Amino acid sequence: LASQAASLGPGKAKESADLYETAVLEEQQAIKLDPKQFGSHVALGQIYANTGKHEASISELQIACQLKPASYGAHRDLGIACLTAGKVDEAIDALKKASSLKPERPEAHMKLAILLAKRGSEKEALVEANEAVKLSPKDPETHIALANIMLDSGDAAGSIPEFKIALSIAKNHPNALSGMGYAIAKRNAPGDIDSAIDHQRRAIASAKFFLPSYVRLAELLASQGKNKEAEEQYKAALRINPDDAGVGTEYAKFLEKNGRKEEAQAVLKRVLDKTPHFKAASDALAGMKSPGRTK
Repeated sequence: LASQAASLGPGKAKESADLYETAVLEEQQAIKLDPKQFGSHVALGQIYANTGKHEASISELQIACQLKPASYGAHRDLGIACLTAGKVDEAIDALKKASSLKPERPEAHMKLAILLAKRGSEKEALVEANEAVKLSPKDPETHIALANIMLDSGDAAGSIPEFKIALSIAKNHPNALSGMGYAIAKRNAPGDIDSAIDHQRRAIASAKFFLPSYVRLAELLASQGKNKEAEEQYKAALRINPDDAGVGTEYAKFLEKNGRKEEAQAVLKRVLDKTPHFKAASDALAGMKSPGRTK
């Protein structure tokens, strides 16, 4: 039932919600019959994560990890759930545990690298990302993770070859297209912004649910002074996923930059109502309330 719900598109939200609700009741009944039913706690954690119930997801997955401390999958899922809830340190701890349980698997190294970079631990992040590439050199995801970390750390030129490798493996990969476009924009050469915008549009055409491309496209359009078009991209992303904390936070920052501070604060409050531990949103809201903050 949960798999069926996850496969339905945004146009079938009611049907999806009904399937998830039934799936939750079934898993809860299983746990009632056997509180140590490991698989049901994992399944509930995944269902809650898919339906935006982040704290409930974390709680179920923590129980699963306690029931089976040697479960790679449970710790991995807990790490992802914590990340979605904005609990970066807790996510890192869970993924480090997963990586120690299965060091030969590139997935945990890759996700851990992304989290370490998000926390600002760039050297550790690059070590983990390079390990993921070493373990799985033909997986575009590992090259994309490494490239994105290099890009975020200011090495746009170094990220481009990694994005190119990813695109040589999967030519229409939305994350690689989007990342490549963003890296190109950082070069500030003539024509680079137009090329970067084209990459974001291609990424969206390849996967219309890939939200980072909308945010990057919005940023690029705003840099050209096309604020109306930029706002349309933020709104398009939020129509796809109204609960995405990252998109909501970036949209709020855009609103503040354009002198719409009260609207920006309202957006951030909605983000924090859904995801109370999302640090980027709480930091942004605190900054907007600071004395002397200008538009």
